[in-house]
Amino acid sequence: MSFSSEDPWNDPRRKSIKVGRIVKKIFSEFALAKWGVTDEHIEQFVNAFTAMTSTEDEELKVRSGVNIRRAYNGRNYYEDFGRGGNLWKSCMRESEKTKFFHMYEKNQDICKILVLFKSGKVAGRALLWDFKDKIKKKEFKIMDRIYTARDLDTNKFITWARENGYYHKENQSSSCDNFIAPDKTDGYHLEFVIPVKKMTYNRFPYLDTFMYHDKAKGVISNSATFDKDRLQNQHGLSSNTKADAADEEKLVYTSDKDTVHIGDERYTHKKNTQKRKHNGAIMLKDEAIYCKYEKDYARKGEERESKHFKSLLNDDRAVYSNMREDFLPQELAVYLERRGDYCLEEDTITCVATDEKMLEEDTVFSTYHDGNITTRGTRQIKGDYIHESHLVHSIYENKEMIAGLAEYIMGVGWVSPEKLEEAKENGLPTQADEVTEYEQRMEQLITNA
Repeated sequence: MSFSSEDPWNDPRRKSIKVGRIVKKIFSEFALAKWGVTDEHIEQFVNAFTAMTSTEDEELKVRSGVNIRRAYNGRNYYEDFGRGGNLWKSCMRESEKTKFFHMYEKNQDICKILVLFKSGKVAGRALLWDFKDKIKKKEFKIMDRIYTARDLDTNKFITWARENGYYHKENQSSSCDNFIAPDKTDGYHLEFVIPVKKMTYNRFPYLDTFMYHDKAKGVISNSATFDKDRLQNQHGLSSNTKADAADEEKLVYTSDKDTVHIGDERYTHKKNTQKRKHNGAIMLKDEAIYCKYEKDYARKGEERESKHFKSLLNDDRAVYSNMREDFLPQELAVYLERRGDYCLEEDTITCVATDEKMLEEDTVFSTYHDGNITTRGTRQIKGDYIHESHLVHSIYENKEMIAGLAEYIMGVGWVSPEKLEEAKENGLPTQADEVTEYEQRMEQLITNA
């Protein structure tokens, strides 16, 4: 066959084909049966091939504010690559540690995060700093250390950094202070001084790069010149934070029977404390705030407001819904795989073909299925919508058809009732040396169809 097009890959006569179908076109049913290859094996191959080559459900997005917590939270990580890569080794991935992220949220005008989403889950992340250097008096855009579930995705972040004018680290370690400019390929040592808002909180995230903090000057930096305080503690403490940083009158260090341990080597009299029902956590009464929906307490700074439920929620029991622009109780939230977002049961409809919850706008009505089905993986056949799980492909007729209305003939495959007699008359291969001739006949039938 010859192509007149100068670019054969863009020739209008080229056809696309699914991976599973091309496997069955290359290898006859006789050959697959001889080698013991089942439909399940082919499906496993298709899934593996797609995972390696497809970026259909993959996207890089910039997030800020409370969304930085979700990007760090290990419960939101993509697990199909396994638990390798430095993402799963991050010391701040535990959900309880995201409560130390006030610094990011209070400075979201200069601090954001770039997230690699895979099927709605976090497969990589990197902090973005967009600021005017307090010493150089010059605007800079810096991509911090890159964390990914698999190493090969690091280049996706570096490419994005270059395309969007960001400096990036020469290598992805916390000790690396060599940065590569957007238009360069070589890294060199650079020191930056980032202005931050006054810190009224005493818990901090672990900072890989800009760990030096000078509270008086209101800056963080990777230069030891500003080493008045160091923010590199996975438990939320800085190098200057005292374990008894709260009210000294209430935090007495003693071992009598009325004394309660409240963490970080802090103790107080039990009358000063409030216990959380959900997990038994002890907090100072002055630090506690009541959550009406949960009928429980949250620690101040760890609560989220739900407009829909007219109540505060504990941060570790709440999820954020972008579509509702509101926090929802985790136990009532429905996760929409297709949207990568949360909603409530009342927002959804059930796909009768897959039993999956989804938004009605992501479905179509099917007479065959007698209900709404997802638009993804759905075909329009004879004026109706059919989900692909109810379809089979006929090599003989070169088209998809409803499995319940087709008949399977050994050696021929799926055939519609109208073509049944014709297919039987074409005969079946019975010996190995007849296979090639049979395939040629089938190919001819498909060509003439």
